[in-house]
Amino acid sequence: MPNQTPKTPSLASSQNLLPFIEYFNKNRIEWKVIASQYDIPERIADEECWLPAVNVMRFLQKLVVSQKEHIGIEVGRLISLSQLSPALSDALDACDSIDDGVHVLMAWMPLLSNHVVVWPEKFGDQWMLCHRSAYRPTSPGFDQTEWFRTLVLGAFCRRFVDENWLPNHVWMSINPPPKDQLPASFLQLDIRYQQPIAAIELPVSEGFHAVEDRELSEHWMESMTKLASTYACLPNFHVDWLAKMVGMSTRTLLRRLCDNGITMRELRDTAREQTAKKLLKDQSLSMLDIAWHCGYTDLANFNRAFKKWTGFTAPQYRQQQMLMSASTA
Repeated sequence: MPNQTPKTPSLASSQNLLPFIEYFNKNRIEWKVIASQYDIPERIADEECWLPAVNVMRFLQKLVVSQKEHIGIEVGRLISLSQLSPALSDALDACDSIDDGVHVLMAWMPLLSNHVVVWPEKFGDQWMLCHRSAYRPTSPGFDQTEWFRTLVLGAFCRRFVDENWLPNHVWMSINPPPKDQLPASFLQLDIRYQQPIAAIELPVSEGFHAVEDRELSEHWMESMTKLASTYACLPNFHVDWLAKMVGMSTRTLLRRLCDNGITMRELRDTAREQTAKKLLKDQSLSMLDIAWHCGYTDLANFNRAFKKWTGFTAPQYRQQQMLMSASTA
């Protein structure tokens, strides 16, 4: 896998594509010509690299159209975590339980795809393993990648529970596909589409904590900053959500932040501002894409927030950065 997380949050490790490439080769599906159209190297298996996530999704969508089959589901059903990342697989082997495995998975996700976030969240009495892409569900190829992620997370759970385990509850942010495109076993599951987030049932213990107690006790403010950097992209990243994530009351969380000289809004907005500034340097991303990346489903709200943070509109800031880059070239 690449040695470090790239600075621009719109890339995916080439490791994520290898299961698809193996599937194409095994089924004699010609993929190289289409790959070249999206700057995906023909010898992708020889050297790991970072690829623009939007190119990966468009590449998969083009193959779906040409092959007339749901590739994300087909590949996801066959995937093993050792194929996706041997190093992650080894780290999970060292875990004593799925509780520990979830913490390891959360730590590893930025090394696999820095435009996807994964987190555990409790809804009522049920823990769910949630995942959200920084790309909008209407993006070409998004449905293929969301199905693939959902099935990979199912494989993660089966690693600790049982090889035949299936989640009782599945949430998808995409529209439902035609029933004839779904495997028969999927029709028995409670799959809900057009949800705010995608998630699967998470079979953790009753005493499970989303964030390890040791991490919070030893590096509390550092942990808060890291959590904000990772999860401020979620539209519902607010004080109640974060308090629930770290297992404390809202009042206690606000007091602890105050003791460290920062408010919840400052914690959230600093993370979103840093992300927005990085993304604005990527000319391939539209303002709407960047707003979604930063946790805003409405472009007007993102524009107001960005101007409040910097004094510039987002287009003005992008233009300023282009001029600075041109002057130093």
